[in-house]
Amino acid sequence: MFLILPAHAQILGKYVANIAQENAGYVQPLANAFGANLNSGLYHTADVHDLLGIDVGVRVMFAIIPSRSLTYRGVPPQKMPSPYGLPDTVPTGYPSSAITATIFGTKGATVNSSGYPYSPAVPEFTFPDGLDMSTLALAVPQASIGFPFGTELLLRYIPPVRLNSSVGDVTFYGAGIKHSLSQYIPLIPLDIAAQAAYQRFTLQDSTGGPLLTANAFAFSLIASKTITVLTLYGGIGYERSDMTITYTYVTSPPLPPQRIPLKYNFTGENKFRWTVGVTARLLIASASIDYTFANQPVVTLGASFTLR
Repeated sequence: MFLILPAHAQILGKYVANIAQENAGYVQPLANAFGANLNSGLYHTADVHDLLGIDVGVRVMFAIIPSRSLTYRGVPPQKMPSPYGLPDTVPTGYPSSAITATIFGTKGATVNSSGYPYSPAVPEFTFPDGLDMSTLALAVPQASIGFPFGTELLLRYIPPVRLNSSVGDVTFYGAGIKHSLSQYIPLIPLDIAAQAAYQRFTLQDSTGGPLLTANAFAFSLIASKTITVLTLYGGIGYERSDMTITYTYVTSPPLPPQRIPLKYNFTGENKFRWTVGVTARLLIASASIDYTFANQPVVTLGASFTLR
C-alpha cells in the first residue's frame, strides 16, 4: 500500500490542477470587477491643474456585478484517483457540466454519478459556494499635481500593510498623466484632455510569496464643462487589466503530504468604457459621482481638497 501511495498522490496532483483550470470561470468575475474598479475614478474633470496646483482625496469604486456574472458552466471531475488505492484513475460518471455559482453567486451546484461501474465508491460532487455579493467595493487614496505645459501627474499609493495572520502584505501603487488638449483649440467652450494611467496591486500569502497580483491600464479622452459650482464631465476610454492567482494545494491523509503549486492567469473582459459624472465644489472641497457604462459597470464616489 505504501508503495502505491506516491503514484496515487501524483495522479491526485494532476487531477486537482486540471479541475481547477477547467473551472476558472468561478474566479473570472472577480478579475473583471477588480480590474474595472482599478480603472475607475481616475478623473473628475478635464480641467488640468495650474503649475503646482494639487488635489488630494479618496475614490471609492463599486463594481456592480451583472446577473450573468453570478453563475457559470462548471465542469465536475470526469476522472478521479482510484478509490481502491491503485495508481490509476477511474471515471466518475458525473455530467459533463453544470450551471453553478461563481465567486459572487450563492450556492454551488451538487452533481451525482450516473452509474459507472465504480459509482458506488464515487461520492456526490459539490462546487464551491459563492459569496453572495451584488457589488465589489474598492477605496483608494489619490493625489494629483500640476506640471508645466498643461500637464498633470496623478498618484495612487498604499504602503505595504499586513491584513491579518493568514495572508501577507498588501501593496498598491499607480500613476497617470493627464494632458490638456483644449489649450491647442482657441475659444473652445469645453475643457478637453487625454489621460493614461497604470496601476499594480499585490497580495502576498502568509509566507511572503505571491498570492494575487493585478495590473490595470487605462487611456481616456475626457471633456468637462463647469457651470458655477458644478462640473459636468464625461469620457470614453480603452482599458486593460489582468489578474494572477497563485496558491498551493496540500494533500490530506491517507495520502502522503504533497504540495501542488497552482497558478492561474485571468484577463479582465472590459475593453472599452464611457463615463458620465458630476463634481460639486465649495471653496477648496469637492465631491463627485460618476457611472461607467461597460461590460462591467462601475459607480464611483469621490471627495477631494483642491488648490488649482
